[in-house]
Amino acid sequence: MPEVKVLYGGQKCGNGYVEEGEECDCGELEECMNPCCNATTCTLKRDAVCAHGQCCHDCLLKPAGTPCRDSSNSCDLPEFCTGANPHCPANVYLHDGHTCHNVDGHCYNGICQTHEQQCITLWGQGAKPAPGICFERVNSAGDPYGNCGKDSKGSFAKCEAPDARCGKIQCQGGANRPIIGTNAVSIETNIPLQEGGRILCRGTHVYLGDDMPDPGLVMSGTKCGDAMMCLNRQCQNVSVFGVQECSGRCSGRGVCNNNKNCHCEAHWAPPFCDKAGFGGSVDSGPMRLADYGGVAVGVLAALITFLGAGLIICIKRKTLLRLLFTNKKITMDKLSLLPKTNPPRDSPTPLRGLLTPPIACDVYPSAPLFTSVTQSPCPCPCPCPLPPPLDQDSPHHLLLLLTEPHLPMAKDMPTATPRLRPEGRRFAVCHSTITPAGWSWSGGLIRSPTAVGVPIPVPVPGAPRLLRPVPHHNRSVPKQPPTLPKPRMIVHAKFSS
Repeated sequence: MPEVKVLYGGQKCGNGYVEEGEECDCGELEECMNPCCNATTCTLKRDAVCAHGQCCHDCLLKPAGTPCRDSSNSCDLPEFCTGANPHCPANVYLHDGHTCHNVDGHCYNGICQTHEQQCITLWGQGAKPAPGICFERVNSAGDPYGNCGKDSKGSFAKCEAPDARCGKIQCQGGANRPIIGTNAVSIETNIPLQEGGRILCRGTHVYLGDDMPDPGLVMSGTKCGDAMMCLNRQCQNVSVFGVQECSGRCSGRGVCNNNKNCHCEAHWAPPFCDKAGFGGSVDSGPMRLADYGGVAVGVLAALITFLGAGLIICIKRKTLLRLLFTNKKITMDKLSLLPKTNPPRDSPTPLRGLLTPPIACDVYPSAPLFTSVTQSPCPCPCPCPLPPPLDQDSPHHLLLLLTEPHLPMAKDMPTATPRLRPEGRRFAVCHSTITPAGWSWSGGLIRSPTAVGVPIPVPVPGAPRLLRPVPHHNRSVPKQPPTLPKPRMIVHAKFSS
């Protein structure tokens, strides 16, 4: 809606014009169709920010940078919403003398004027400018059909050679007659060439009043040479407009508009395009939307990334725990399938970290109450099987006591071979190798058929028994018998019934 300060007939709410003191005006109550405006009071409804304008949508201002007016030609500049006003900024265009965008010409009053476009306007499609000789020959006459306008006395002025392309427009081709109106006539001129032949030059004469501009003349701002344009029927340099000085203040990242302000490229900020920004000018508004959506997308992407990473970690953790528990269960199942080996009921507590050579078995005569067994190497295989009880009818209990050794070493024992009574009971003890995991040993009692009630004989000192050395792989057999290790344990076997 147009904004006016004074309207004939006085200020009135409902006349459709936004006047001073009014926020909106949508006409009478019966005809108001604006959902943002209260037709009775000409004020905005609740939560409404605007009611009219190209930058107002659904009672709210459009974001800054929203296009509201596109460029209409190669010399026009687009306008954008500022985010603070419901109306589109005023129209701005390139400064006079600027090169036209994608067109071989110069801008003048927001329009890119060329000879080609004027010929099409006069003669229709297919028309084009005539050669330069046509402009020179026809416009040098200084008559109604060829001139550079009128002088101060009102007479038709002749065109000088440099200004010939700024006089009457000369074209070729197109329609048979001008298409601009019935009062326009065609003026055709044949110009002979030195090499033979003729050139047809077509001009236009329109019968108008003296106060009306002649449409058959070349338009002001039309390019007439390199960096030259027609101005006041003369071919002048575009520097007269000061366009170079204005553009020089734009840091090479923008153009100068008709208000002599820089219109910056998309990523540079006015007024001088020397800092990062959203483009545009102080007159046309920012030409690029503020990147709020990019920030939101970035935050959302980061959040999704973190959530995804957390989900992956959680899944992998559950998988790892499941694998660990599965492996543990498999291990326990395998261990449960192994045969169970129960140690002797009265076996001593295993000693860890104790390493001794393999221990063989010795046979000792029975003693009345106690039998002491010393650790000494022997070639018998270990472990020895457990013997049956002393009496199947009256089993005896075997009590093993572990004490420190007090017997002399084997080398200090008598050299006589111990003698055994043939009918006496014999007691055999077998010790196996002690490993870091603990002892694994077994002992057994061998009962003679005639040993009931016979006391266990006491060993008789005698000559020491020769010991067979324990073979070692990849080691040479020592020439001398190995020295017996110092006994570490003595087992006392106590029989009780």
